[in-house]
Amino acid sequence: MSIVIDENTLGIWYVHLADDLDLMIALMRDGEGGYKVSGRTRQYASPDDPWDDKDIKRWFSGGIQAGDDADAVAKSRNNMIQMTSGYAALFEPEKAPAIFELVRGESSVEKFAETLKSMPWAHSMEATRH
Repeated sequence: MSIVIDENTLGIWYVHLADDLDLMIALMRDGEGGYKVSGRTRQYASPDDPWDDKDIKRWFSGGIQAGDDADAVAKSRNNMIQMTSGYAALFEPEKAPAIFELVRGESSVEKFAETLKSMPWAHSMEATRH
């Protein structure tokens, strides 16, 4: 699986949970008037090479009941806060990890993708067609 950035993408949330673990979720319109979230945890085998295929990734997805885009963004933000707080309470009770949020809003898909790729934690790969 992967997180695809397109016209339906509304936001991305990322948190670095531990030296070898992070969490990322993306909120998208589902094309049927609803919303879906796709995400993954990544446990790094090697922090120096994000493309070595040795990392352990666990993917998840689900729907969100929301009245509009703003409501879906708010619910996704709250879900990320709850997931992060739950992790911190179990494993890192002395600190709450910082959550990075990028909401597309009125930005074009291209501008949103550029901003996302400029983040120091982001790893991206351009798709090619043969």
